[in-house]
Amino acid sequence: MRRRAVAALPLALAACGQPSTTGGTPAVAPDAPLTAPARFLALAPADLPGFSVRDELAPPPRASGADDPYGHLGSYSVTYARGGVADEVTSSVNTYVGIEQARAAFGAWRAAVPRQYRAVTLSVGVDQADAAAYARDSDGSVLFGYRIRNVLGSLRAPAADVERLARLALSRCAKG
Repeated sequence: MRRRAVAALPLALAACGQPSTTGGTPAVAPDAPLTAPARFLALAPADLPGFSVRDELAPPPRASGADDPYGHLGSYSVTYARGGVADEVTSSVNTYVGIEQARAAFGAWRAAVPRQYRAVTLSVGVDQADAAAYARDSDGSVLFGYRIRNVLGSLRAPAADVERLARLALSRCAKG
């Protein structure tokens, strides 16, 4: 009985996507494209206790991304609210066929940030080439955009919460 349990261990590890010492499934490379739906990479209600969903946008995913100049596959956006506009959090995620396509889309996103935002620095552990943060003084919010793997994400949140929420969003993409 003990031999069967030990023999099954590498199969269980391989099924979870973990590396196996017996040649099972290799670990996911840190730059491998993510295949999870965009919805699973966005902030979730459990991340924001006391908030409720105000708006949600979940268009059907594209099959190949061939009909989009950036190779866009899927997107999801959700706005959570607790009280007024100053207590809103919006989390948006877009997935692309590859890393280069997501990088190009992030460049376009960064260039399209409205002028009422001013650049600020967040310490969330992402290279400046793949992250940008902008404060909006009129409502005290910060807009944070990031590119991880084949994902372009953004969130808008009150300045006091944005670093914590940015780390949560980034961690979903890093897990692969």
